[in-house]
Amino acid sequence: MNLPNKLSTFRIILIPFMLIFMIPISGADSWNNFLNKYGMFFAVIIFIVASLTDFFDGNIARKRNLVTNLGKFLDPIADKLLVISAFIAFAALGRLTAWVPIIILFREFIVTGVRTIAASNGVIVSAKMFGKIKATLQMVVIIALMIEHILIVNIGINAFTSTLTLLINVSLVITVIVTILSGLTYITDNKSVLTE
Repeated sequence: MNLPNKLSTFRIILIPFMLIFMIPISGADSWNNFLNKYGMFFAVIIFIVASLTDFFDGNIARKRNLVTNLGKFLDPIADKLLVISAFIAFAALGRLTAWVPIIILFREFIVTGVRTIAASNGVIVSAKMFGKIKATLQMVVIIALMIEHILIVNIGINAFTSTLTLLINVSLVITVIVTILSGLTYITDNKSVLTE
């Protein structure tokens, strides 16, 4: 397994550790008290490290000509698992409506379906710029949500945290819209493959 694929695998391995520091465990009061105060510190560090592996694995693969079929499979799967897991965790914590991860999952299933149909016809559907913008927005919003949680727990709700929450909510709406639009572009750009 080459270095980019190891980085993608490492990103997947980090996901359960991130979730352990985000989601309380029923009946484990001492652990949950620790999580409430300090868990998100560890979660945001893990998420940032995982996000950086996403940046590095692609760059290394292209620069060193290490692009493999395994990498083409692992990299997008790792990205999707990381982002969707974080959004589901925030829905479980009551910070987000469940519609956010549902819409993201729906979009990813559609794009994966389009890519699968295209691949079966010998057509390679590469990542679009819209999709890359979507992924960046999602990661930035997740980091902002984690920082918001840390600030509210440690300094409480005040004018600053209320403004931050408003900005995050607006960013979330924009991110969901971009997620939907990026999915629609995959369908329209590959309409010929779907209608064959």
